[in-house]
Amino acid sequence: PSSPVKKAVTTIAVAAVLGTGLGLVALNMSGSKEAAAPASADKGSQGQTVKAGDVSKDKSETAGTGDAESSEGNYKTYAVQAGKFSSEKGAKTLVDQLTEKGYSAVSLAKEDGYTYVIAGLAAEKSLSQQLGQTLIDHDFEAWGGKELSFAVDSGLKDSFKQASELSAKAITGKDLSKTEVAEAAKAADGADAADKKQKEAVLQALKELETSGSESGWKAQKELLSVVK
Repeated sequence: PSSPVKKAVTTIAVAAVLGTGLGLVALNMSGSKEAAAPASADKGSQGQTVKAGDVSKDKSETAGTGDAESSEGNYKTYAVQAGKFSSEKGAKTLVDQLTEKGYSAVSLAKEDGYTYVIAGLAAEKSLSQQLGQTLIDHDFEAWGGKELSFAVDSGLKDSFKQASELSAKAITGKDLSKTEVAEAAKAADGADAADKKQKEAVLQALKELETSGSESGWKAQKELLSVVK
């Protein structure tokens, strides 16, 4: 173009095309960010997926959440977790509530900074879940099937396992054979165990099971939980 008018029109047209193009690019980028937002909506502040029962670290205390993480020990089993607390005081309150009503419970402080309330043990995961359900049916929060390990005298591992199974069965309404209980007690009594307190706990648990019923089962569990540390 040779005239000033044509030059001005051409400049305006070029500017309009460039402006429209840049605007579309910016709009597309903004839309992409907004579309990506829902994908992370179910994740916590640290980018980890939030699961049912998780608890944020800014809460001072909470009951019945989290996992009873495995601690160091040679005996591995499944536990019923009744609570998870950031203070030992809160855990003790729940332990007292459970034991006052005739159930078993013990508090267990872990290296993650929380104190867990363990309310029962069973070598079988499904049985520990049934054990937890009995607490739920009586208005307590409980999670069965939590993996837990702790130290048990090597000579008592089999007897401890059998005592936990028999007591859990008694609590969940299963019939126990007196012969089976007597044989378990005999085996525990003859076990070569260096830890005398653990041996006494197992023997007392089996003695409680000489009387059938859920009450005896909870008493037996209480003896066994005294070993958990």
